[in-house]
Amino acid sequence: MERLTDKHLKTLMFTVATNEQPKIQFNDTEFTQEGLNDALRAQFQLLAGDRRAYNKNKELIFQLLEETVDDLLPKRMFDSLNRFAEIQTVANGDKITFNRPKGHVRGRNFVTQVSPAGLYEVFKLDREVFDMPTTAYGAAVMISFEEFLEGRIDFPELIQIITEGYEEVIYKQILRHMVALKSDTLIPANNIRTVAGWDPRGFANLLGISAAYDTPTIFTSFLFASEILPEGHMMTVGQKEEYSRKGYLGTYKGVNVVVLPHSFYNESNEASAVTLPLGMAWILPASKNKPVKIAFEGETYTKEVENDDWSKEIHFYKKIGTALFANPAICIYENTALNNWPEGGGVIIVDPSDKNVVPTYTRLV
Repeated sequence: MERLTDKHLKTLMFTVATNEQPKIQFNDTEFTQEGLNDALRAQFQLLAGDRRAYNKNKELIFQLLEETVDDLLPKRMFDSLNRFAEIQTVANGDKITFNRPKGHVRGRNFVTQVSPAGLYEVFKLDREVFDMPTTAYGAAVMISFEEFLEGRIDFPELIQIITEGYEEVIYKQILRHMVALKSDTLIPANNIRTVAGWDPRGFANLLGISAAYDTPTIFTSFLFASEILPEGHMMTVGQKEEYSRKGYLGTYKGVNVVVLPHSFYNESNEASAVTLPLGMAWILPASKNKPVKIAFEGETYTKEVENDDWSKEIHFYKKIGTALFANPAICIYENTALNNWPEGGGVIIVDPSDKNVVPTYTRLV
């Protein structure tokens, strides 16, 4: 197979990673969906089929890896979290700012309140601007010397591992922000309902609070969603078919239900290793100003580290920031009978500011 141009190779890498196009064509060669992975592996075999080829082309390889992660990561986060997250990408060193409108919420709170003297509460549609700091996160993949000699480096799998690792750390940071909202210093105490079970009336009250601001949406785990059923489990034929097909109903009392993705911190599949609090549901109103903020600062950087046994580690470095803007329209229901908030860190991502954390390397086999 003839080697593709750098531009076409990057396009091929992104296409394989996103899995969105059924086929792609470069010059006179067409690659179908079934053959894209094989085509990409064949291209990297030309670039790094042995140690000498890798050493000759490693600057190009690292550039392709960096650019693919930079293009792919914001897109994947947008696809999975765009319902409630605003995402920014800025150059290295640029200030990351998010605007929070204050007057609109105050207006909804006070527009009908009139003092005994007949004077209306005065407010203006002002804005608060917040600067978001970022944190550098590192990821590393170890490749043995034998893998270099035998040309068994699977770069498409490497991209998948690194991207999913960064997704996981962002998602976990967002979940920590969302769990922190349980504090009634961030949202009103009336917006929080914590019980060891299911309280339809209490949940409906939270829906009413959020709906007073805008159309609400329920975000929760699959386990929680599977238990949100009409009172008395009285379902229509269509609802029964939907529940049988999906395991939960997509609406409850006219409000959309969105199941958040979750995985495990390890491969034990134990409840304590779940990345999402299974018993929590967040009710968020539709808004142009989304409560969750995600920022990517600068490019992804890579470097190679050679160990004493001649194995190599490919290190990735990327700066990411997350934040959550609390407002009185957000409500939380927690069923402690289902909940099990885990402790522990990620699989391959480490925060270098924590000197006690030792990176865990994932070896490609």
